[in-house]
Amino acid sequence: MIAALIQKAIEHRWLVLILVVIAIGMGVYAFRQLPIDAYPDISAQAVFVTTPYPGRAPEEVERQVTIPIEIAMRNVPRAEVVRSRTIFGLSVVEVVFEEGTESYWARQRVEEKLAGLELPEGVHPDLGPLVSSCGEIYRYQLVTDGTCDVMELRTLNDWVVIPRLLRVPGVADVCNFGGLAKQYAVTYHPAQLERYGLTLSDLIDAIKSNNAAAGGSMLPRGSMSLVIRSSGALESIRQFQNIFVKSVDGTPIYLKDVATVGVDAMTPWSIYSKDRTDESVEGIVLMRRGENPSLVLAKLKDAIRDLGNAGLPKNVKLVPFYDRQFLVDSTLHTVAHSVSLGITLVVLVLLLFLGRPSIAALVALTIPFSLLVALTLMYFTKIPIGLLSIGAIDFGIIVDGAVIVAENIARRLGEATKEGLGAQEGLGIGDWGLVQDAQPPTATS
Repeated sequence: MIAALIQKAIEHRWLVLILVVIAIGMGVYAFRQLPIDAYPDISAQAVFVTTPYPGRAPEEVERQVTIPIEIAMRNVPRAEVVRSRTIFGLSVVEVVFEEGTESYWARQRVEEKLAGLELPEGVHPDLGPLVSSCGEIYRYQLVTDGTCDVMELRTLNDWVVIPRLLRVPGVADVCNFGGLAKQYAVTYHPAQLERYGLTLSDLIDAIKSNNAAAGGSMLPRGSMSLVIRSSGALESIRQFQNIFVKSVDGTPIYLKDVATVGVDAMTPWSIYSKDRTDESVEGIVLMRRGENPSLVLAKLKDAIRDLGNAGLPKNVKLVPFYDRQFLVDSTLHTVAHSVSLGITLVVLVLLLFLGRPSIAALVALTIPFSLLVALTLMYFTKIPIGLLSIGAIDFGIIVDGAVIVAENIARRLGEATKEGLGAQEGLGIGDWGLVQDAQPPTATS
């Protein structure tokens, strides 16, 4: 069988060379297109349903939110496992699908079940970002020279940094950690409310009704038209203070008469501190499932440079302290070292045992060629390049077949030389047909 294949290859040398060039080209293309990651993503296909229920105890959230969502998710097509976690004011339900399920198909099935679900008023479940357990690729910290407090840093992160990083292709989400979220706080005085006969609901309704904008159609003015609108959105503390609440005996009562308005921070859910700093702000960048981390990180760093040049104030800097690219570069270095060391050892062993440099070089060429073929197969099966996928290739197994064939060729060449069928220096691989027909000398009596 092998002899027939070799004979056909010798007869159609150009066709074999063309196929070899095509295989090399496909391998190089696959190498340039395959995602390169430090470790493979073997996590299951899962969809997370997060539902905030502020101010509610875990038992109440479990009974009114988590259990109804779990029941609705039990008959989702191709769903294998449904698990949940409930804490104060928050419900998280995880739906794990079968291997091979398409991500957006799974999210669509979950959305269909949530659409017909009846939950308490004001409760709106949302799907988590399309990430895996290995999706964290970048972490940064906002550093200031002391002129900005943690509330200002948090505001910059929420309204400047995160929106810009979310525009990077391949980024699924950017999470804020630490800092104080800015808000306007209205502190009412019970004695004043009682004095004017007001209730807390009167204050809430007054604030809601005075924090809205309305349109008034268009007013024709000759060949032009003026757009009429009423802007009532609250933008400053003074506007809050001048909200009309009620008229008592013809005297208008404003919000500043019964309450104090000021800037305050929301209740913090996390505290971040690094390098002995009291408190700071951190951002965590999550990559979309299935993306190439090297390409995403390159575009992410371009966006960070743009923020440093024009987006952030001069006294605030974005300092990274975790970068997946470091692991990717280390993985590529390890893989390249393993491949080059394996090829070198194989060539030395072949030179030592075969004694023919041409045959040793021919066998050694099977290693990079087999590696390119493996990259092509990895491209079609969507296996990323990593230490476990490339580094696990055994070069000894790859060259076993080539060594056996090459050793047989060398042996037959030696026998043919002894029989005088060809000169020791003139007989080459092109004379395989003559060498194949050569038989060892028979003993004569």
